[in-house]
Amino acid sequence: MPYLLLILVLIFSPLEVKAKDLYLDTLEITNGELSLPFDKYNNKYTVLLAKDITTLDIVYEVDPEVNIEILDNHDLQNDSIVTINLKENNNVVSYELHILKDEEETSSVFLESNNDTESNFMYKYKIFIIPLVCFSLIVILFKIMFLGKKKRN
Repeated sequence: MPYLLLILVLIFSPLEVKAKDLYLDTLEITNGELSLPFDKYNNKYTVLLAKDITTLDIVYEVDPEVNIEILDNHDLQNDSIVTINLKENNNVVSYELHILKDEEETSSVFLESNNDTESNFMYKYKIFIIPLVCFSLIVILFKIMFLGKKKRN
């Protein structure tokens, strides 16, 4: 009986209409530089600014039905975060813009480049190390299983 009730609830419950995806079509900072080219699926960016700039000049394109709200875009300091919220019905999507001022840019980029060097090194050689280890294990197992047995007369 409980299964019948569950089946009836599932059949007669209202179908959910899948919400349209909320994205910015384009995003450009006219008085700064995005660290990466804009991709609507990436919602976190670093913006490089000159030290005398205190607000972002943001140019964007979005569906006219979407409400847009820009938060904390004033008195920008190093490590400030500007948030762009897109709202439609009950759906909200946020883009975060992390601010780096020129005075701190050199040290931050230097630290990031060290991490990138290590990860690129590991990625390049991982392609060769993994097959080499697998091949070595196969050869060792082959020797143990087939060449280690002595023929009995």
